[in-house]
Amino acid sequence: MKSATPEQDLFSPGFVDVATVLASNARLTDLLEVLRQERDQLDLLLGVTNAVVTHLDTRELFKAVAPAIRRCCSADIAALSVYDEHAHVLRHHVCDAPEGFGSCSDIPVPTESTIDGSAVGYVFKTNQPAIFSLADLERFSESQFIRTRGVQAVLAVPLATAHGVIGTLNLGGYAPDAFSPDQFPLLTRVAGQIAIALRNAFSYERIDALNAQLRRRQGG
Repeated sequence: MKSATPEQDLFSPGFVDVATVLASNARLTDLLEVLRQERDQLDLLLGVTNAVVTHLDTRELFKAVAPAIRRCCSADIAALSVYDEHAHVLRHHVCDAPEGFGSCSDIPVPTESTIDGSAVGYVFKTNQPAIFSLADLERFSESQFIRTRGVQAVLAVPLATAHGVIGTLNLGGYAPDAFSPDQFPLLTRVAGQIAIALRNAFSYERIDALNAQLRRRQGG
C-alpha cells in the first residue's frame, strides 16, 4: 500500500494543527480575561449603588466600596477630596490605603490640597480625568508627600454633579503603569454615583443645622 505523503497528512481527518490549537487557546484566554474584567466592573458599579443606598455617612460609604475600586483598577491607594468653597481648597475627606501608609515617610499627609499646587486641584479645575506619572507629579509642589511614599502614578477623576464639581476621586499606584485612559469611563460613572451621595449627605447636614438653629431660636 502506498503511504500518504506529508502534504496529504495535513488534510487527513486525524491531523491536528498545533499552531491553530494554540491560537484558539490564546483567543479563549483573552476572551475569558475580557469577561472577567467586565464582571468586576459590573460588580463594582452594583457595589457602589448599594453602598449609596445603605450608607448615609460618606466616609463609611467610601470604605465600603474602596477595596473594590482598588482591586478593579489595580490601585494601591484610593481617596476622596472634597471642595471647600469658603477656603477654596480640596479637603482630604477619606483615604483607603495599605497599613502604615501614613507613617512611612517623615513628610506628613496633609489635610488639604490647593487648587493650583496639586494634581487633584488640576483635575478639579479642568473637570477632566487625568493620569499623572512620577515626572508629572514633580511639577506640583504639594505632591511630595505622595512621591516619598513610593507612589509612581496617580489617576484622578472629578466628582461632577449637575450643580458643578464638588471634589475628586483619587487613585494611587506603586507601579508606573498602574493606570490607563481606558479606565476613565468606568471611574467617571463611579465618581458620579459617589458625588450624588456626597451632595445628598451635605444637604442632610445643612438641613440638620437649620433645624438645630430653629430649635435654639424657639427655645430662646
